[in-house]
Amino acid sequence: MARDEFCDVESYADEWSSKVHSHVQWHGRPRRDTLVSIIEEMWQRPLADCAVAVEPDSLAERFREQAEKWENETGHLSSPTQKLVHPSYQAILGMGSEHKIEVLSLLLRDLEKNRRPWFWALSYLSQDNPIRPADAGKKDRMIAAWLTWGKAKGLL
Repeated sequence: MARDEFCDVESYADEWSSKVHSHVQWHGRPRRDTLVSIIEEMWQRPLADCAVAVEPDSLAERFREQAEKWENETGHLSSPTQKLVHPSYQAILGMGSEHKIEVLSLLLRDLEKNRRPWFWALSYLSQDNPIRPADAGKKDRMIAAWLTWGKAKGLL
């Protein structure tokens, strides 16, 4: 595989989305640990080796484009798995591999403004989860927990 083959984050995400989709077709709905395993494998691929300079404004614009595309194309879905494996969601996770702090900040600001449910991405990128077990599934409380966390970490 050529070093630059996956430097395009969207192509990189499409390849992994296809892999998860294929798994779902053969095995049905994947267990959470299977999904996490596939995504962890994704981080081992050469995207981290790409020398692609991304200006902050460019990153923010790419994030907005992918976030809007993700919302438009998955808003009607009830399956969290289908939403997580969407190429735009994966592209945003890919952006986070190189620009973790900036993407966490973008996710939190979008969560605050648009209330898009970035909980899994926030948890994955931050390696944290400020949501109390009693608040799981309560969107307003989940959002409040992440926004409080983001302010405490200086990301908002």
